[in-house]
Amino acid sequence: MSMQTFDASRTDAAWTTPRFPRWLAASGIWLPLAAYLVMAILYLLAVPPLEGFDAVAHMNAINFYRKERRLPLFDRPTGDFSYELIAQPPLYHAIAALATAWLPYDDADQYVHESVNRYFPERSQRQSVVLPQMPAAVNRAMLVARLVSLLGGILTVSATWLWVRTALPDQRWLPTAVTATVALNPLFLFISTSITNDAWAAAGTVVVIWLITAAAARANTPWFHWLLIGVVTGLAVLVKYSVPIVAAPALLILLQYGRHRPLGRFVQIAALLFAGAVLTAGFWYGRSTLLYGSPIPLDAMSTALIALLRPALMPLAEVWAILPFLFYSYWGLFVAIFAPDPFLRTAQWMVLLAVAGVPIGLYRAWGAAVGKLIWLALL
Repeated sequence: MSMQTFDASRTDAAWTTPRFPRWLAASGIWLPLAAYLVMAILYLLAVPPLEGFDAVAHMNAINFYRKERRLPLFDRPTGDFSYELIAQPPLYHAIAALATAWLPYDDADQYVHESVNRYFPERSQRQSVVLPQMPAAVNRAMLVARLVSLLGGILTVSATWLWVRTALPDQRWLPTAVTATVALNPLFLFISTSITNDAWAAAGTVVVIWLITAAAARANTPWFHWLLIGVVTGLAVLVKYSVPIVAAPALLILLQYGRHRPLGRFVQIAALLFAGAVLTAGFWYGRSTLLYGSPIPLDAMSTALIALLRPALMPLAEVWAILPFLFYSYWGLFVAIFAPDPFLRTAQWMVLLAVAGVPIGLYRAWGAAVGKLIWLALL
């Protein structure tokens, strides 16, 4: 694999040669996206609306914003209504609440609570039941919430292709191959058609990485472009508290960018990204700091949610025992199992083969610049 540093001219040229016309290159994004949409529709039809893990809590977090039209407090009554109001930032739930504002409320939170399967997991493998008396407006609200999640899935699939295409312009079909591993991932198909913010968390992460890569690939990106990327980053960190980890790969990209630019310019870009993020996410994390003394107030969260309390760290032996599940967790294991065992074992061997290919890629890139090795490690 030929790893490329940021070079706008190479990015353009690799996709406009006569042997590889632009329309054919562009078709690479539609193939996995079409396959994803077909499979996602099948998942929407086959999986009950509240069957996703935490779907009941996520739906009632949406119902809280529909009903109360205010930001939640981190206290026991809020946790009783929905623990996701405390465990998650508000963006996905707020978007879904806006998308369902046209529907009557019809005591939606009560019907959602009553849909919990009391026999799970001891006597039933279903987490939820479908109530025959469920009002039509509540059913429509749940469908809209799933479609909002699906929109996050579409963003993830599209931005994955765009990022790989931008990062490795000489690898003509690699964007399609990488995107297919996302689009046809059983776990991703499940969560992106469930009532959850997970698909939007993935979307926010990959969109930010793509935008930063594209901006770094241009020689003279205007300052307001970096500010706008920061605004998008702020929206991304309003989806899930784990999304700020996107700063790690973003820093790698900016460090490579900084090797060819003065340090002052690098600092300016970082400041613009941070300022943009504050513009969109500052209200939430600033409010938490003012009310609870921390942007992510774990103490207040654990007080409101007893389940978050951990009396002791997990023993090392127990950590070691669950490590084999890491092979499966990306493809089809998230609390429950979403894919048959033969598929998971095949995916495990695919991962092992990919890991075995890393030294080969390093060997081929050994004579390249340090930045190319950073890209290989990042991918």
